[in-house]
Amino acid sequence: MATHLLDRVFVVALKDQPYELRDVDGTPVSPERARQIIAEKYTVPEEVRKRNNRKTRQTRVEKQAERQFAHRERGKESPPA
Repeated sequence: MATHLLDRVFVVALKDQPYELRDVDGTPVSPERARQIIAEKYTVPEEVRKRNNRKTRQTRVEKQAERQFAHRERGKESPPA
């Protein structure tokens, strides 16, 4: 992504023209319309953000590790047949 942005900056500097916002079809759009497009198509829902944030992922990993440990411990407690 950074190289793509760098390419944009280079072209804008080379042409000595302001950057022009465009939609996915290449049609020029206003800043307001660009914000609308982003809000409609590219905004991550809050539910997904909460589900995938760092703290939630870490908690999920810790719980999984605890379950695996408990499962192993239960297997060790079984008397031999």
